[in-house]
Amino acid sequence: MNEEIAKTKLSEIALHWNISSRAYNICEDNDLLDLEKLLHYFWQNGNFLKLRNCGSRSNLELINICNNFNYLIPESLQKLFCLQQNSIISIISSLTDEQKKILNILIEIKFQNLSLNSSVALKNTFGHAVTNTNMVTSFFTNPNFNAGQIKGVLEKSENEINLFVKEVKNLVEHIFILDKKRDLNLEIFKAMLINLFSLDTRIINSIKKDYDFSKGIPIFKTISILIKRGYIFNEQEKMVFNYTFGFNSEIDVKPLSKIGNSLGITLEQTKRIRIKIINNFNKYFSFLNKFEIEYLNLYELDTSTLLLNIDRDFVDILSKTENVRFNGFFINRIFAIIFTNKYTIIGYNEKTKLWKLRHSFHKWKTTYLISIEICFLYDFVKFVNDVSIRRAKSIKKDYEFKFQTYFLSFRKTVYINDLDGILQVAKQLLFSELGIIIEAEGNIVFKRNGRKLIIDYVYDILKEWDKPLTIDELFKIINQRYPNLIKNANSLKGICPRDSRLMYSGNRHTYGLKSWEEKT
Repeated sequence: MNEEIAKTKLSEIALHWNISSRAYNICEDNDLLDLEKLLHYFWQNGNFLKLRNCGSRSNLELINICNNFNYLIPESLQKLFCLQQNSIISIISSLTDEQKKILNILIEIKFQNLSLNSSVALKNTFGHAVTNTNMVTSFFTNPNFNAGQIKGVLEKSENEINLFVKEVKNLVEHIFILDKKRDLNLEIFKAMLINLFSLDTRIINSIKKDYDFSKGIPIFKTISILIKRGYIFNEQEKMVFNYTFGFNSEIDVKPLSKIGNSLGITLEQTKRIRIKIINNFNKYFSFLNKFEIEYLNLYELDTSTLLLNIDRDFVDILSKTENVRFNGFFINRIFAIIFTNKYTIIGYNEKTKLWKLRHSFHKWKTTYLISIEICFLYDFVKFVNDVSIRRAKSIKKDYEFKFQTYFLSFRKTVYINDLDGILQVAKQLLFSELGIIIEAEGNIVFKRNGRKLIIDYVYDILKEWDKPLTIDELFKIINQRYPNLIKNANSLKGICPRDSRLMYSGNRHTYGLKSWEEKT
């Protein structure tokens, strides 16, 4: 029964105890969202005056509530008595392995914020174990420890190190009290975000709201709120990111010209912002690499597989859990950053969409996260392109290859590892991108198709590039994709003017689609 009472929410306490709006906001801003946390803070500090905006009246109001629950001492409060009765050394030795690991992470964050002189002095004294609990123990073995005892410490650094030691002691006591996975994950999360972005408590609370931290840190909810609050992009970048990439399933993509008009800048300036975001995408979200993977909510992804599967069901579960609307494209890109040492991303490329440039013929439907190890061994992009090109050409008679033999022609090295698993990845790419199912006999079959005329290739290329092209440009693209299909650019000069789907300008040297004229 006591445990149930201890979990009473702040909103319920407010109803029964008539808490003023000011006192309520003070509790909410400082994460005192239930009775247990309120009592916890009171037992540690004796009053609430240290809280921002808390005056004597609000302090007395909150103390009166706590005094009515003196009988209520949950496990976390019992640990406070243990803190008072035991030395800091005993407390450190009683920490669990998980608590010690998290303590080291939090000490590392504080250590990184020290001045150069202070950090060098500590490294010279403790070596590589500066953030290890062994170093912490060394601080408190000597009750008269003073930074002045460390060789080479300047007066300013002496004060800084003494403060560092005091903060570390507070961390030890704080982590000792927190033993639930939810609270430990939250502690890392808060410390990292405050250190990286100097976030205030209200923003952290907005991320915490309606989310269970026992599942791990919410990657995408955090990203969403950081973007919304302007911590990742400036206002212009945020507008371009939100409305021109299509990463959010609830936001419609708008033309760059409209976004530029909204921002009061030119189309060229808008394009430059978009290019900047594309080129620096990983840098914008590099803060994710500061978190250890084991503390992130990865929704039970099997990262031992050669192909990381982010399907529709996965996206739906993530969206519901974190209350975000990012699509698979964005989720894959973020996971590519998180698993940068394990997976590489192939497929749909924003650069190709922006500049209409294609290093390959195949127009990818989506993106895939494939093991770096097997991408080093095999060229999956070249493989899919080759199949796509073969299917696009005129096939007068069915032909087939042994799939394994055909795929091995795209290997980059003679070394072969887990060929069966790698072939499965190749088959899945073919099915997802081209709808091809490899027959039971293990053959890849290219079926007979109708003959495709040269003018059809011209039409397809203009439609793909979405802008007028010269005869020379058209010939160059066709020749790159289909060598020996046509002899020279002059061959196109006699073909293009006769097709009713095309329009020309500039003395019949530049061609576009008539459908563009109809739209304008």
